[in-house]
Amino acid sequence: MVFGEPVISYRGGIDGFEATAVESDQKLDVTGDSVASYSQHLETRHDALFESLFKDETYTKVYSNKHLINGFAVHMSPEKVTIRTLYHQPNMKFAGLGLG
Repeated sequence: MVFGEPVISYRGGIDGFEATAVESDQKLDVTGDSVASYSQHLETRHDALFESLFKDETYTKVYSNKHLINGFAVHMSPEKVTIRTLYHQPNMKFAGLGLG
């Protein structure tokens, strides 16, 4: 996962992006302008992270998770990239991988 709130719990604070959080008894309107804008912001951050760390041929982004969690799924070439490269980035968090 990437640090930063996913759409469902983002309460604002980033210039240019309205809050998108909903209460537990509300449904998230994924078609709303503020949700679309903040979702695109998160996906752009995911892409920028990978572009700054790896050459295009070493990974393929499968999906950007934005609504319930802020993260992504990627396929990486094991001979060129290790998960430790991502693990040691300050804006990443991993749960239970034991990669200290």
